[in-house]
Amino acid sequence: MLPAEQIPVIDHRGVKTIASGSSYAVPRLVAMAVRFLQNHPNASIDEIKNALIARAIKAPSNNIVKYGWIPDPLDDFMLD
Repeated sequence: MLPAEQIPVIDHRGVKTIASGSSYAVPRLVAMAVRFLQNHPNASIDEIKNALIARAIKAPSNNIVKYGWIPDPLDDFMLD
């Protein structure tokens, strides 16, 4: 699960606001993959996936979140 609640955004009118939802989580996940690829340009899809999954903090046992929660996709963990 990627945090996408209470994200500061600029809406279609150019107004700063707060938004939530998967529409905001997906671009953050893609940005993490791109950051990884910048430093590992020959990475395979499995290597990208494994790097993203490794970043996840294990969630309590439930049927909703498979891998865990990524606390801040903007930190520098993908620079390694």
